[in-house]
Amino acid sequence: MRTSSQILSYLCCKRFKKITALGAALGSAVMVLGSPVPTARASECVGVRMPDKIEVNGNRLVLNGMGLRRATIFSVRVYVGGLYVEKPMRSSSEVLSTAAAKRLVLRFVRDVSPSEMADAIEDGIRKNAGNRAQQARREVALFTRRLPPLRKGTDLTFTYLPDKGLEVTAGKFVLGTFKDAQIIQILYRIWFGPYPPDQALKAGMLGAKCE
Repeated sequence: MRTSSQILSYLCCKRFKKITALGAALGSAVMVLGSPVPTARASECVGVRMPDKIEVNGNRLVLNGMGLRRATIFSVRVYVGGLYVEKPMRSSSEVLSTAAAKRLVLRFVRDVSPSEMADAIEDGIRKNAGNRAQQARREVALFTRRLPPLRKGTDLTFTYLPDKGLEVTAGKFVLGTFKDAQIIQILYRIWFGPYPPDQALKAGMLGAKCE
């Protein structure tokens, strides 16, 4: 017959095993529930975040870099540009010469009117298109006339796919598509030609630090 001390020892031991088993089970549950949900990594420029990788019509693109567009003598922040490419590029000549898929994203950090953006695009064409500037301005006007007010947080994107050409969108709305290879290059030259709207913007999108 067991003594009271033996019975007490038995009960304590059994309870300890149950608590230990329960603790292990709860620990496993916490590990499962507490495991981080996989998310796309993002890069940041002046508070604007863009994913490091995107997929466009089956094309996997990586964020090449981000830069900030400043305007006027007061260096007003206008938008953050992000360039997505199939493989990293560190020169504007690579961006302009490659026939691979790419996407330019302009995310506005202040409100910009349609006329302001249209004027900026026309100015970029005039500076970078050479003797094709006049023709390019006529063709590009097909989408600049459709520009909506570019509110803070809006994305204006220029997506090039080899089999589809270039598509320009503002938010979810398609503003225009281009098939002419020279016009497509001229549009990208606005930001990656010799006279971009902001040299720091261009450098950031080519991999330099966003400043």
